Amino acid sequence: QLINGNHLRLTHMALQAESTGGYVIDSDSNPDGISLVFDFNVPAGNYKKCGFGARGTKYAWSSDSANPIGDLQDMVKFAKDNFRSYGVFRMSEATWQVFIAHKAVREQVFLSLGYINIADIPAGFVVLEDQVKAYLSKLKLPAIEVVDAICATEKFDKASGKLVWTPTRPFADDVVVLRPAGAIGETKCAEPIIIPDPAARQATFDGGRTLLTQTFDADMKTQKIQSELTALPVLSMPKDMIYLDKKTVYAF
Repeated sequence: QLINGNHLRLTHMALQAESTGGYVIDSDSNPDGISLVFDFNVPAGNYKKCGFGARGTKYAWSSDSANPIGDLQDMVKFAKDNFRSYGVFRMSEATWQVFIAHKAVREQVFLSLGYINIADIPAGFVVLEDQVKAYLSKLKLPAIEVVDAICATEKFDKASGKLVWTPTRPFADDVVVLRPAGAIGETKCAEPIIIPDPAARQATFDGGRTLLTQTFDADMKTQKIQSELTALPVLSMPKDMIYLDKKTVYAF
């Protein structure tokens, strides 16, 4: 469980970095631990808002007047015009559900299926996810990958005297990311300092990156197992990360 906890921590940080351009470690995500704010210096011009280009409209996706597909097309055009590498869109499950249910998206997909007028669409007609993806492919847009990861933290609540389990989704909602396909970074690790202790059992895992130490207290008849891992996920191509905030609108 300790090793899995380390891996989940790294996954949480990596998805947060991918979806925001940095990560924040605080008392919520790392109870009783250190706090850290890290920015990978994604260019400020890579952070976009709804309607920033010619095809999107200056409306947040919460409005029926928005054009989410147009915003995606504008992101691709920005990448091409600025010589950015790209290969895939990434968004959270919640953002994906907003996208496929949006009035403008549904209407555009309906018309692509052969309907001539919006008024001809049968009442209650449902657009399938595969139909949306097929239409985006016809527009020569990159594939959309939906991230539905869940992590959790356990924090001791002094008031109740209990451990409180809090689930969280590390990939930010309300954000669309256009980025290169495949790996976009690596995990930087430091080898743990191993000091021989005849009263402890020690073992390394993850290729020597993780150190587990087991100690015993004979008087209290207890044992303690500690895990030590020093590692940080690092974005290796921040200039190719392009973000769209679906809640905010571009203003001149």
